[in-house]
Amino acid sequence: PKLDFLVDSVVKKDNLFADLISFLLSNISRNEDACDDLIAILVKEGRFEKIIDAYCDEKYNSQKRILHYLGLMISNLAARSTGRNMLKTGPIFVRLTSFINHPMSVTRRRAAVQLVRNMCLDDTTHEWLFCYDSDLESINLSTNNTNSDGSLTELYNKDGDLLIKLLRPLCDGKDQIGDETMGDLSEDDIFNLPLDLQFLDESVTREQDPEMRQLLVESIWLLC
Repeated sequence: PKLDFLVDSVVKKDNLFADLISFLLSNISRNEDACDDLIAILVKEGRFEKIIDAYCDEKYNSQKRILHYLGLMISNLAARSTGRNMLKTGPIFVRLTSFINHPMSVTRRRAAVQLVRNMCLDDTTHEWLFCYDSDLESINLSTNNTNSDGSLTELYNKDGDLLIKLLRPLCDGKDQIGDETMGDLSEDDIFNLPLDLQFLDESVTREQDPEMRQLLVESIWLLC
């Protein structure tokens, strides 16, 4: 397939076939050689930034194509060193990891965690991963997406660090009720958790998708 044609087509706002193209790009990028070819195309003429903008704006396509599978393509790029360097530019990684808690799409959640897992495969990125969101305030303030009243249309999640984002979907509030005979965490165990994960409400439930849970655990294991 002509990769440059596919990349240019998927970001056309009125393209009725954008979802189908995103499926193709997701599958193509699973092959290492094809992924390298794709990266070489994306770095030209601002194509990568266009892909990120199209994916992060779920109302981008006027034909109501939602481009969920572009996230899986992007996560596959992180398996290559060149792709990881692209993803460490500006607020890109912050924007993509915000989908870890997407309320509707398991595909977007899975893509976000797979992205983190693939970044974690390279231990030279670990230090960066633990400080990438330390300047979110400056990123937010420098964002040009402002409304008429001066407020920002896209604020990046400032809730805790990466470890919190990875652990939160594995937590379940019912584990912290206090009934140790039923396998609940003890009070000491709860106090040993990061503050943001202590004494969660019972409405907080564990991620239901088993593949997602495996990716989360693999990411945490790699960071260890």
